[in-house]
Amino acid sequence: MRSLPDVPPVSLSAFARAGLLLLAVAAGPALAGTTSYVWPGTLPCNATLQACIDGAAPDAEIVIVTSEPIDETLNIPNRSLTLRAAPGVDAQFAPGNNVFIGVAPISGDVVVVLEGLTFTDGYVSVSFNNAGNGAFTLRDLTFRQALPTTFGGYIGVRALGGTVDARIERNRLRGRPTGINAAMISLEADGAELNARVFENRITRAGATPGDGAGIQLSAVNGGSGTTRVHGNTVRGGFFRGGVHFSEGLAALSPSDYSVRAFNNVVVGPSGGDAGDGNGNGIAMTVDAGRLHAVVVNNTVTNASNGILALRWVGGEPTAQVEGTVLNNVIAAFRGLTLSSELAALPTNDHNLINAASNVATLGPATITAPARLQSSAVPRLTAASPAIDAADTAALGLGIILNALPATDADGLRRIKGPEPVSADIGAYEFGDTAFLHAAEPATTFANETQILHPSTTSMPAANVFATPYRASASVYDRPLGVYQSGSRWAVFSQDGSTMPLDAHFEVFVPAAGSGTFRHTATAANSFGNYTSLDNSALNDLGDRIVLVTQNWSIAPIYNPHPVGLFWNGTRWFIDNMDDAPMPENAGFNVYAQAPSPNAFRVVPDTGASLIPLPHPLLDGNPCAAPQVTRQYVGDDVANHFAVRYDGGGWRVDTFGTPVSAGTQFHVLVLPAQAETCGAVLFGDGLESAP
Repeated sequence: MRSLPDVPPVSLSAFARAGLLLLAVAAGPALAGTTSYVWPGTLPCNATLQACIDGAAPDAEIVIVTSEPIDETLNIPNRSLTLRAAPGVDAQFAPGNNVFIGVAPISGDVVVVLEGLTFTDGYVSVSFNNAGNGAFTLRDLTFRQALPTTFGGYIGVRALGGTVDARIERNRLRGRPTGINAAMISLEADGAELNARVFENRITRAGATPGDGAGIQLSAVNGGSGTTRVHGNTVRGGFFRGGVHFSEGLAALSPSDYSVRAFNNVVVGPSGGDAGDGNGNGIAMTVDAGRLHAVVVNNTVTNASNGILALRWVGGEPTAQVEGTVLNNVIAAFRGLTLSSELAALPTNDHNLINAASNVATLGPATITAPARLQSSAVPRLTAASPAIDAADTAALGLGIILNALPATDADGLRRIKGPEPVSADIGAYEFGDTAFLHAAEPATTFANETQILHPSTTSMPAANVFATPYRASASVYDRPLGVYQSGSRWAVFSQDGSTMPLDAHFEVFVPAAGSGTFRHTATAANSFGNYTSLDNSALNDLGDRIVLVTQNWSIAPIYNPHPVGLFWNGTRWFIDNMDDAPMPENAGFNVYAQAPSPNAFRVVPDTGASLIPLPHPLLDGNPCAAPQVTRQYVGDDVANHFAVRYDGGGWRVDTFGTPVSAGTQFHVLVLPAQAETCGAVLFGDGLESAP
């Protein structure tokens, strides 16, 4: 047992229906929860869930520990509360049940958190009518549609007074809006200040036919103010108001001045929308008499009637204006940019890639009008031939991320800015360049203690940083310390202890694009002590929330380190650790990858003593050909054993070969959506969504 500096706590987030905790940083108000209750449990939580809520102490946390359908509609009035599912529990409401959160003028400040709940034809509605402050976090919620004739579910937040902070993050919704001005995620600032984060949600309109409403909508009326940031969302289906719609002044008595930000979102309309009209709109901004200050940067829109549009409501005033910028967007639609001359002010536009029959706008000088060269209009990631690659205004993107406090991640939840110096970002919501695949040790490529990799991302690529995670594809066990090195023009995975490489060994291989967040590290006398070596890199320093991968690289220096390696964090720095306490050899080399947490870059905390640790994830569940990457982190006592990933029972697991994990062990996990979706032909993973 080793003595280390104190390790700060890591933010916890329940992943819906997961059998364990997934760790991710979820910025926002602290969870209300001075007193914790379990439902069903003892008084006051031994009857209905509503009775538990009504009888709980102020600022309480209620943890749902049953997967039985909850046949109640809940009211959470005038109080702070956290309501969440326990790890491994599918906290599902029976069809047609909802949650109402209401705050009246007589109440003080409130903090409400809903996390990890599932609704079928149900919704969550928040209404704040108070002079104080309201903070509402709605995270990891799932909304399902029971029948094609039903609407499914939605999230609504309405600010009628005071100041409201809304965090709507990582929710999954399928259904359709209830009307022409409704939305699947609806935000309204009605004479109040509303500041909202709408991050990393997945929304699918049920059915192939376009229709009324919006996917995500912000409406500012009657002097409503604030800023709404919309980042990393994917909206599929045809919405006449827009996949993302920002509105000012609809049916209002007085104008509003409101700020909106849209970064790294994907809007995909029904198939065929790039060849005709009537398919719904991509990102829309509509004003009546006031002003929207809009920054629309690095989004991707396909199959829409209008890719990005700004216009005035019918009957609107000549004072109506949309200021700001439309920058770095990929648009493959019937019309590209539609910026109405009726507006008193229009956003600037430049560095957009437009693949459209026409535009109603004066295009900026750096606009590219050419085929977008996407994988497809339904899967709009860039191919290697796309003119969007390295063509963005990178400085403006980077500044926008900083000024708006956004994660530095793209629509896949991976690094937003990649590439060698001088760094140039890609146009659109997806950043090109990362590769993942499965490698098998076969007779033609396996010699002694190594297996050589044959893949375009590694062959004749000496600068590639190669990562490998053992994959237990059969009964045989590869439980040896591994590394990578360049063997001639090829990279190889090898056994550090010199043991023979089994012919049936398999490895999940990850080759990230060059750039910030991937680097090589050498252990030296100055940065190493005992069994540790300290990492010093701007992508990691003082960033304890990072998701980090490590693989030993013998090509940096011909030094063997035949020991299981992992990570630990001491409060300011990350370290690579020989988990068996063996001294870290001088000049040992490592490939390191680091990025911000996201739905596809997360941590798993297993139960103490477990040896098969589930990795629940929409792109891993039911997808045996996925290629997850995993690195272990030491937090308390550690066990010096090896591990692999394996697929069985319809899901992925970390397999420690029967050795129980110790308390505090964590696993950093990276899932590449492009690889997982392509190999398994599963765009949407858990069956919640279907292609339009």
